[in-house]
Amino acid sequence: MAPAALRTLPPELHAAICSHLCWHCVTPSWPESPDYGRRGRREGQADLLSLSRVSRLLYAAAEPFFYHWPYLSREWDLFFLLRTLADRPDLAAHVSYLDLGPINKLPLISQASSGTIGPKLRAVLEALQQSSHDIPQPQNSAALIRSALQLIPNLRRLHLRLLDNVSAEPLLWMSASSSSVSSASLKTLAFSGLGPGNLLDQVAPIIQRAPNLEILYCYYYTRVTEIFDASLDRGSLAEPPLMQNLTELALVDTFITASSFRNLLTAIGPKLSKVHVRRTARQPDDPFDPIHILEFDEALAALQPWRLTLEELSFVTISGRALPQPGHRLRAIHILPEFSALKALRAQAGYFDFYGRVGPGKDTLRTTLPASVRELRLLGYSQLAQGLQGFVEAVTAGQFVHLCLIEIDDQGFDQEPAREQELLDVGASFRSAGVAFTVRPIDHFGPDTLEELEFEDM
Repeated sequence: MAPAALRTLPPELHAAICSHLCWHCVTPSWPESPDYGRRGRREGQADLLSLSRVSRLLYAAAEPFFYHWPYLSREWDLFFLLRTLADRPDLAAHVSYLDLGPINKLPLISQASSGTIGPKLRAVLEALQQSSHDIPQPQNSAALIRSALQLIPNLRRLHLRLLDNVSAEPLLWMSASSSSVSSASLKTLAFSGLGPGNLLDQVAPIIQRAPNLEILYCYYYTRVTEIFDASLDRGSLAEPPLMQNLTELALVDTFITASSFRNLLTAIGPKLSKVHVRRTARQPDDPFDPIHILEFDEALAALQPWRLTLEELSFVTISGRALPQPGHRLRAIHILPEFSALKALRAQAGYFDFYGRVGPGKDTLRTTLPASVRELRLLGYSQLAQGLQGFVEAVTAGQFVHLCLIEIDDQGFDQEPAREQELLDVGASFRSAGVAFTVRPIDHFGPDTLEELEFEDM
């Protein structure tokens, strides 16, 4: 039994105590790779579970917190969750994040009668068949997920992790017959698991169910066709794009091409303020020639319509390395000063003309960066000292008044003491000008987590 003092506390304080023990409440950031935070979530709820066992009063207080962020990978788990939410709309109101998949299929009922599965699972399947709840039976992921959107009124984030070998399944989940199903509260959608040959177009029916979508995360998606915008029920270019309220786009470990990137942007409205692209390393059997994978200058050109709203841009490769660009690409990035709202830029050093191929290397940053920049993070090997020296001179002369942080990697300077000293000197100059200057180990710029990309919690 709970102590008397605890029993006399008002329900609001019981809820406050539970919120301090809830993994979701104290760790609200988007789950990280490779296990998407599931282990931390399970371990983080152990204290909350222990508290709920103290008394019925505390169980009642803790129960809603167990439903904040369900992770489900089996159809019967999703089925039982929906049965519970159908009976307990008070619990359904507490579900804000939902992680689904890759959904593991239940065996067919016919397999249950043939003796190919164990007696416990056979009993579960038979019980599901006899359920009186108005919830679609398992073996129908489409109907189950549609029901989830209908039953959860405050769902803010939906993450669908799909299987590489079932690329058409999203369309089965959200068929045209479900056009009336939508979730006005849904602000963040994340898709992951499809291989490099699959289309983002396939999840268009799911995006349609989120009219107020603000954040779109795409893991491994690569291609977007010219009809993607039309597949979102946009009749003509005169109509506003469906993702009218989108503010943040992340393409992680992607092979996306310049044309696919442009096709995706046609479906996005005028509020886009954060873009994060992390290109993955090319494998020998990849279907795309590396010269066709989206380059930095191509991304800038495609993002020009948002030059007055884009505040954060991250464009890196998974290895943290990029070769110095050819002259035509170095000249093309001189549209960057037009992005007058840009505050944070994270990019490969090789995208800038530190080697002086098309102009004085000393001028590469001060003539390329917008005056609005506050944070600059440069990755990858390059001869940075000269360009940084020109940049600090511009800062000292009164340009780039908003600049407060520069980060670069250490490039293995332990083997080149002369270059290391150059960097130390230029770093001291920046600090004298009031700009924090940090040199980080190369490993820091290895495979990113979403937390490192500094996505805001929505």
